[in-house]
Amino acid sequence: MADLVQHINLNGTILDIPTSVGPTGPTGPTGPGGSNGTSVKVSSISYQAGSSNTVAPTGSWSSTIVAAGQGAYLWTKITFTDNNVAYTVARQGANGTNGTNGTNGANGYTPYIDKTTGN
Repeated sequence: MADLVQHINLNGTILDIPTSVGPTGPTGPTGPGGSNGTSVKVSSISYQAGSSNTVAPTGSWSSTIVAAGQGAYLWTKITFTDNNVAYTVARQGANGTNGTNGTNGANGYTPYIDKTTGN
């Protein structure tokens, strides 16, 4: 007999689950081949800026990339020839604070030599 361990089901029923199994049986016959797949291509790509990274914007989509302001999201809508649609989304970074000013450089001059006279 197989070793048993107790397992508590989600509804509170206690089930005895075997921890070991019997020998493996023979391999079954090969199943029938699947149907041929359908080829799809991208039919259009469009863009829109939005304020959410989880809900696609509802305004007009543009065939050229649009500007997304600081912290906004650039959505890409990809439509395939079978009319399925996929979306990608990217966030435009926000500008950080300015760094501190560097120290002043040394005063200097650029020497000028007249090539015609050597002075």
